[in-house]
Amino acid sequence: LKNGNHRYRVEAEGYLPQSGTLSMSGARQQMTIALQSSKAALTVKATTTGSKIFINEDYKGDDSWQGELTPGTYLVEARKDGFRSVSKTVTLAKQQMETITFPALQQISGSLMVDYEPVDADVYLDNTLLGKTPNVFTNITTGKHNIKISKAGYADYTGSVTIQENQQSNISGS
Repeated sequence: LKNGNHRYRVEAEGYLPQSGTLSMSGARQQMTIALQSSKAALTVKATTTGSKIFINEDYKGDDSWQGELTPGTYLVEARKDGFRSVSKTVTLAKQQMETITFPALQQISGSLMVDYEPVDADVYLDNTLLGKTPNVFTNITTGKHNIKISKAGYADYTGSVTIQENQQSNISGS
């Protein structure tokens, strides 16, 4: 460059441009210019353990996620099988820092009526003892579950049952 004052501007996609003035006086000069990211920082936290975090339908991780996104509008969701998903739309500006904390997800449940003989057989749902037969078990998370009915001196029954929201599933036999 010729001696004198010169204006410069440095730009790169995803970064804030930087400009200034450089004064040349005959000797070679070197400048280091560090551009600042224009991306926004987003932190997402789910209160319910085991929740999956999605941003614009892209899975980002379990329970929490932190990262940078280009400015824009995003649909942020927390999902877990057997629970109502929650979502929030967030619009991020350049260099904005945003935190979203989702409250506890609401469990979706149904009930299971087990009328199985012999009386007083143990009922296990997903390897957890629910109680004895016959019985109606409430507040069971929706979805497919493994079931086992067991009593000493009798062959075990094993199978599966699907629990639907606000409905009672039935298993009977001997």
